[in-house]
Amino acid sequence: MRVRHGLLVRLLAAVVLVALCSITATAWLAAQSTSGAIRREQGQTLADDARINDTLLGYAAVHPSWEGVEPVVRRLARETGRRIALTTEDRRPIADSAGPRASLPARASAVVDPLRVDVSLTPGAAADRIDPRAVGPFRLPTAELARLRKAADAHAECLRRDGQNARVVYGLSGRPAVQIGSLTQPLDMADPGAPAAPPAPRPAPCTQPPSTAVTQAEQTALARLD
Repeated sequence: MRVRHGLLVRLLAAVVLVALCSITATAWLAAQSTSGAIRREQGQTLADDARINDTLLGYAAVHPSWEGVEPVVRRLARETGRRIALTTEDRRPIADSAGPRASLPARASAVVDPLRVDVSLTPGAAADRIDPRAVGPFRLPTAELARLRKAADAHAECLRRDGQNARVVYGLSGRPAVQIGSLTQPLDMADPGAPAAPPAPRPAPCTQPPSTAVTQAEQTALARLD
């Protein structure tokens, strides 16, 4: 009887130990899964906040007022699943994805100002905290931009024909410029024993690059600034 009683005790202890290990492992896995889900949720929330802030900053940087921002706010709310309410500093509603009659949150979560960027939501902000898209009256109008772009494209194409790695880049105001990289040298695959071919005619030299002089629109903006 003692042997059977001792065996029963050992079996019961083994069952309890296995149950405890199973419960501990299950709790650990649940905690790890919950922590991972929380971290992912927090990361997605921060990414959504940064995206909303950057989109509204970009709108403010290129528009003189908030008129017409309602579709942008509704699109962001639909894509992120977040409610977005945009108000003035004295909490007068400008646009709200929940509708014009919805009550506002107790406090603002961010200030959207392209001339005073919130560095906590925009880690790569400039040292002066001014959004680089806020070029104001220095943005080139369509006609002047088309003229400069045509001249830049022609100059870059000429440089490429001359063997140079040239491409057109654009500044924040829309002004194009020709950027020249390293020279591109074609490979010579001719037979060494073959007679030398006559030299190819050298293309005409490229004209001067597009003018970097101040345009009429930029001159007007400078005069107003002065």
